Amino acid sequence: MDIFSSMPKLNSLGLSVNNITHFSFDLLSKCEALTFVYLEMNQIERIGGSIINNTRLEFIELQDNAIGSLPSNVFHSNGTKSLDLTNCNISTIHPDDLFMPNLMVLRLNRNNLTFLGNYTFHHLGNLRFLNLTSNSIAELGALAFAGLKKLKYLLLDYNNLSQVPPGFVKELQSLKFLSLRHNNILSLDGTMFEGVDLLEEIYLNNNMIQRIERDTFKHCSLLKNITLQWNHIDTIPYGTFGHMRGSLELIDLKRNNLSSLPADLFTGFLHLRDIDLSHNKIVNLSRNLVDGCSSLQLLILSYNQLNVFNVSLESITYLSNLLIANNQLRDAWNIFEHIHLMPSLVNLDLSSNHMTSLGPIPHVLANDPSVLARVNISHNRITNIPENQFYLSTSLQSIDLSSNKIQTINQPKFRKKPEYLVEYIVGQENPFVCDCHMRWARNMINESVCTVPVLNELTEKRMADVPLFQYLCKRKMECPEKCECFAEVERGPYYWIHIKCSNKGLEYIPFGIPNTTNVLDVSNNIIGQLDSTTFHNDTFPQLKVLDLSLCKISNLFGNDIFNGFVQLEILNLRNNYIVQLNGEPFKNLFWLNELHLAYNRIKTIQDNVFSDLKMLSFLDLEGNQLQTVNVSIFETLQLMLINSNVGYISLLDGSRVNVREPQKSKWSILLSYNPWDCCRALPLKKWLNAHQLIIPNLDDIYCLRDNMTLTEFSLDGPLKSKVPLFKISDSNLTCIPESPVPFQQTSYFHAIIGVLVFVLFFLTTILIVKRFKSHIKLKLFIWFGWRFDRIDNNYKQYDALLSYSGLNGEWVRDELLIHLEEAGYKLCLHERDFRAGEPIVDNINNAIDNSKRTIIVLSNEFLQSGYAIYEFVRSHDDWVRGERDPVILVLYDPLDILDEDELAKHETLKTYISTRTYLERNNKYFWESIMLAMPRRRRQRNIDNDDDENENIMLQ
Repeated sequence: MDIFSSMPKLNSLGLSVNNITHFSFDLLSKCEALTFVYLEMNQIERIGGSIINNTRLEFIELQDNAIGSLPSNVFHSNGTKSLDLTNCNISTIHPDDLFMPNLMVLRLNRNNLTFLGNYTFHHLGNLRFLNLTSNSIAELGALAFAGLKKLKYLLLDYNNLSQVPPGFVKELQSLKFLSLRHNNILSLDGTMFEGVDLLEEIYLNNNMIQRIERDTFKHCSLLKNITLQWNHIDTIPYGTFGHMRGSLELIDLKRNNLSSLPADLFTGFLHLRDIDLSHNKIVNLSRNLVDGCSSLQLLILSYNQLNVFNVSLESITYLSNLLIANNQLRDAWNIFEHIHLMPSLVNLDLSSNHMTSLGPIPHVLANDPSVLARVNISHNRITNIPENQFYLSTSLQSIDLSSNKIQTINQPKFRKKPEYLVEYIVGQENPFVCDCHMRWARNMINESVCTVPVLNELTEKRMADVPLFQYLCKRKMECPEKCECFAEVERGPYYWIHIKCSNKGLEYIPFGIPNTTNVLDVSNNIIGQLDSTTFHNDTFPQLKVLDLSLCKISNLFGNDIFNGFVQLEILNLRNNYIVQLNGEPFKNLFWLNELHLAYNRIKTIQDNVFSDLKMLSFLDLEGNQLQTVNVSIFETLQLMLINSNVGYISLLDGSRVNVREPQKSKWSILLSYNPWDCCRALPLKKWLNAHQLIIPNLDDIYCLRDNMTLTEFSLDGPLKSKVPLFKISDSNLTCIPESPVPFQQTSYFHAIIGVLVFVLFFLTTILIVKRFKSHIKLKLFIWFGWRFDRIDNNYKQYDALLSYSGLNGEWVRDELLIHLEEAGYKLCLHERDFRAGEPIVDNINNAIDNSKRTIIVLSNEFLQSGYAIYEFVRSHDDWVRGERDPVILVLYDPLDILDEDELAKHETLKTYISTRTYLERNNKYFWESIMLAMPRRRRQRNIDNDDDENENIMLQ
């Protein structure tokens, strides 16, 4: 069918993406103007005819068909310039199959060719581009490419070549680009590239090359690019690349097995721009490795085994990227000593080495600016960054300091302020210390955590949560005995002084505290009581913060305790033993903003206690023993008076602040976790509803009746959840007292005597039982398995946390752990149950919060473990606040063997030992005693469904 005979002027024919299975070029014999034929993506299996008469047919696209083999005489043409036979299932090509003397581009990639014989393409004398990638070629004839004298690009990637015949490209006199990637070539010899004097680029990556002969590239004097990555090369002979000193621009040797390099491998390569030696095993580099490489811009040495970098940097003034990550460098001395010799350096990567310091401060020379923009020194062991380390870097943009051991970052100094704000990437792994040196960095790395010297050393905080006035350093000044003094500057005059006397076992406030002190921390001592002599009649006119928490204070005597504290803003009396607040103990504290009284034992508060606190904005009374309170005591807090209709706070000057705006609503009173009496709580409930805007934890304020929350009182039976006080109806807060039962007199004298005898017997029995209570409980438990403690319904993950020194671990794991877990208890063990990757303190806190008990295995080794002591202190503090049961103390060493000096350092632990019952592991009743101390658990009966008579009692 001659369908195209009437189209002599047809220029382009597109038949792509059809289902054509047979095609003959004879159909196009009358199309004298035809130039383009598109037959790709059909199903052509047979192709015939002749194109020899179509003298203007220049471009033939036949890719993605199923031709299989080339028919004789079809591809004979003098006019064709481009032939695409990609993915046509071609498995063989004979020398006479292709007769196209003017063909310039031939694509045979993604076929099934396995062998190319001699003279396969010798009729293609004008060919410039030949693509044979992604075949299965395993063998080449020595003259396979004979006749291709004008060929410039030869692609043989993704084949199965393990070797090539000597001089296989000898006749390719115009070849500029040769790619043999992803083959199986084992070695390179001196005859391989013979005759290709114009070759500029050669790609040999992803082969199996183990050996390179010295003369491999001797015929390639114009070579610009050599890529040898992903091979197995372990040695490069001396002078291998010497013939290309005037031409080579890029060499890629990454991911080989190189352990050393010739001393002058790249010396004198004037045009060399990029060198990649990463992912090898190089241990040392010659000092003159890149001498004379005046055009070098990129040097990659990452992922080697370098422990020192001593390469001369004098002649590489254009180097912009120096990457030496993942080596074993101990410092970067050579780099920073000569960084002025690299004025073009933009990116410096020294991450994942063993560096403890960077090296010397750079030389400051005239007219030596540095454009260094990005520095990565993460994952090293660096402890300090000198302030002048990047003095010359006027373009610095980012420094990655993550995963080091940096405690402080000194504020950097620059010859000229950088054009951009420097970004500090620090991660979460640096043990930052929020002291005076870090104050400048607070806003830049505010999400990082740090320890605060002026606080407990184990406390980690987000830097953003640490107030600026706590960024202080220890200073040598006139400091009270047993105290530490902190300030923000090196020498006086000091603008902010913080005196820290916490946890020193003090029974009184130290003498000699400077009257210019701004913060005084005497927390965690044993002050006992506060009165007019507590502060030795000293005045502190500049004191802003006073911390007296955890000082076992039980009484506040008098109205002149805080005379002279005219600027005090924060007073912390948390976690003490205060039972009542009488008189005016806070008199004259007019500027007090925060008063912390949480977790004491306060039962009563007299009406005028807060009368002088006109500026108070925060009052914390959580966790006390308050059952009722006269709500008028809060009305004296004038700064907190609320207009409940519009949500405004009336200030002393008559102005008002809208507390509905979150950024301004900082006033609050905390009253939760007190045993409020429901029968007397109606006034409190009304006051809470009228002042909801300053009660942030309304949902946690409950009342009790007969020691039970009102959730158990309802007309329809018990409620499913506790109801906050402010939601309880008024009727449920009105209690009608029961009528007393009149005493019935008796005339029988012997009945009275009997009652007295019974009472006497009863009291005697109680005294005996109380005196020997522990022994009686133990004997009853041993003999009958009886227990009298309450069933622990606290559904926590663990029954107990094991706290011990690792040096005592053998007994803990092999005996204590096994005994208790065989008894059905679930224990938390550090090395087994702590979450990997989390901070140790977070793991400890989570374990304590999720355990019903804490078992302390006390030994001399325990006393020397900071984290172990922290576990005891945290558990003990929770017990003091009534949040958990007492600590179970097990003596690993007898008491007389414990180091008295070490024990004396921990006053809380020493007091606990002297006042609480402890267990000795060598006692014959030890196992029964510790079982008795563990949580009592409810027993449930599980009935086997297969046998109703079989019952199994299991610990829940």
